[in-house]
Amino acid sequence: MDEENDSKSNENNSDLSNEQVCIDLEVEENNKEEKIIEIPESEYLALKKEVEKYKKVADENFSKLQRAQADFDNYKKILDKQKIEYLNYAEKGILLKILDIIDEYEIALNALKKEIGEGKEIEGMEIIYNKFIEMLQKEEVKPIKSLGEKFDPFIHECLLSEATDEYPEDTVLEEIKKGYYFKDKVLRPALVKIAKNKERK
Repeated sequence: MDEENDSKSNENNSDLSNEQVCIDLEVEENNKEEKIIEIPESEYLALKKEVEKYKKVADENFSKLQRAQADFDNYKKILDKQKIEYLNYAEKGILLKILDIIDEYEIALNALKKEIGEGKEIEGMEIIYNKFIEMLQKEEVKPIKSLGEKFDPFIHECLLSEATDEYPEDTVLEEIKKGYYFKDKVLRPALVKIAKNKERK
């Protein structure tokens, strides 16, 4: 019986001890205060100067990085532009060769029309010719309007002139060879004959 009472007493003491520890810990936790470390002013100024120095270095490195990124972006733009110009140049060369073929085909077609008139042969050739024109349109190649227009040295090349009073000076009287635009730029100027007013006495 006494042993049983002693055991209960020990358990109660243990519980009290645990409670006491918890209370002590809480009190100790509540009594904690922030510690402020004091350093000499000279040491503080030295540390501040060191921080400012590294901040300046970091800012300079960041500026260098920004400039390097800008230089790289500009270089990439130049490469992209050169690539586009090269592709346009290559495409322009191919289109000029195709236009030469179309010119010859057109001359042959017109000559055949004069010789044999309309017929199935002519219709077949016209279908092929129209296919060529459709292909050029898809590639953004458009003919330059010349006949009846005022001569423009940027899109026309004068081969012949004719003295006449029937038309205003520099009017295009005849289109000797068609001119074409490619993407709103002159691919090939039109070869033309223009009007020149007769000299008046």
